[in-house]
Formats: sequence, structure tokens, C-alpha cells
Amino acid sequence: MKKIALPKLGERIAPRLGISHEFMIAVIEQGEVDQRKTLDLSGVPPLLKMRRLREEGVNILICAGIERMFWGYLTGFGIQVIPGITGPIDKALDRYLLGNLTPGPAPGFGPRVRGRHGRGRRWY
Repeated sequence: MKKIALPKLGERIAPRLGISHEFMIAVIEQGEVDQRKTLDLSGVPPLLKMRRLREEGVNILICAGIERMFWGYLTGFGIQVIPGITGPIDKALDRYLLGNLTPGPAPGFGPRVRGRHGRGRRWY
């Protein structure tokens, strides 16, 4: 059994994990979605949201953008993170089940401009 979490913004994957107040949790049994539920985390601080996902037994998080700090917490909890996925939640889940969900670059991990006048770039 796998539990997959997807941050929601309407019926689409939220563009950033940190701004999502709802998560769709899908329970996968024998390669099919067995159960779905919405986890409402409105008013919960961002780091506690990550802890709640762990408490829910989530194994996999499919998201668009993710902050480096959240990535560290989730992977530290043993949750596999699949970043760079956008679009409707149902379509992303279907692609995952078919085995053709390709992670994209995780926004938040690219070059950041340093300095007042943008001199120098660093990869974080």
C-alpha cells in the first residue's frame, strides 16, 4: 500500500507546496486508487503541515514547486518527493499509476541572484 499526497489549489496541483492549505491523499492498492480524501490544513504552520503528512502515513509527495527546507524535512521523514509536476491532480495521479510521471526541475532549487545589483550567481 502506498499513500500519495498532492498539494491542492482547486482541482490542480498547487504551484508551491508552502502555499497549499489542502492536500489530496490517495491510497494506492494493487496499482489502483483505492481511496481518496482531502486533508484540510488551513491555519496550520508550514512545518507542521509536513509533520501531518508523515502522521497520515504518506510515502510519496507529488508537487510542483517545493522549498528546500520542506524537501529536507520530507525526505528526512522518509517521504519520496516528486517535484516539478503541474496540472490537474487526477491527470498527475493517472500518469504516476501508468509509470510515466517524469519529475521536472523543482522551483526553488535554481540559481539565485546575489547582491544588490545582481552580481554573481549561486546554486543552492
